Amino acid sequence: MGLLGKLRKGEKIPAPIVTKGPKTDENAVFDWTTGEEVGEIRKVVTDKNENVIAYELKYLAGNVIQHSADQLEATKTGYILLPIWLKTARASCGRLVDAQKRLSELKEMLKKNAISLETFTEMAKVTFNMELVNQSESSIVEVDTQLAELRKEKTRLEQEIYSLDIKRRVGVIGRVDYAKASLELTEAYKRALSHLEEVEELRDSLVRTLNRVKEMEEIPREEIQKIKERKYEIRVTL
Repeated sequence: MGLLGKLRKGEKIPAPIVTKGPKTDENAVFDWTTGEEVGEIRKVVTDKNENVIAYELKYLAGNVIQHSADQLEATKTGYILLPIWLKTARASCGRLVDAQKRLSELKEMLKKNAISLETFTEMAKVTFNMELVNQSESSIVEVDTQLAELRKEKTRLEQEIYSLDIKRRVGVIGRVDYAKASLELTEAYKRALSHLEEVEELRDSLVRTLNRVKEMEEIPREEIQKIKERKYEIRVTL
C-alpha cells in the first residue's frame, strides 16, 4: 500500500530516518496555512480590565506588527496566526450564535407575556440587523471561495504523494530523499485535511445558525394573532 493509501486509512506513517523535534518556545507563532514559523510574540496588549485585546508579533524578517487577539490562537506549542478571512468568519459565527441566544430569550419573554409583540419586534431588529446579515452572508461567500482552494490543495498534495510513491518504486529517488519528502508531504496533507474539515464545519455552522436566526426573528401570522389577543398584566414591585 502506498503512502496515500495509508494516509486515507488513517494509518501512522513511520519516519525512521528524518524526524523533527517538538517546538518548545511558547511564544513562537506559526502560520495557519503553511504551518511554518513566522515569528514570535513580543508583547501582549491588554485593556484596563486586563483582557487581552492584541498581540505584538515580531516576524522572522524583522518587522513588528500588532494583530488583534482574535487573529491568534494559543496552543500548547505556540500561537497560530489565522488568515483574516478565517478570523472574520469565526467572528461572524460568534455574533450569530449570540443573536440566536438573545432572540431565544426574547421569544421566551414574549411567550410568558413579559413583553409585547411590538417590543419583541423592535428588540429583534436591533439584535438581528441587516449589518449582521450582510456580514454573515459575505463570510459564507468568502468561506466558499477558500473551501474551493483548500480542495484544490488537497488534490495537488494527493498527486504529489502518488508521484513520490512511483519515483520510489522505480528507483528514481533514494531511501533518504524519499523519507524526507514523504515526511513533508505527510505533514502537509494532514494539515490540509484538518483545515478542510475545520472550514467545512465553520461553513455549516454559519449557514445553519443564520437560517435558524432568520426563522426565530419571524413569527407566523397565526401566532401573531394569538399574541395580540392576550391580556397583559402590569405588575408593580415595591
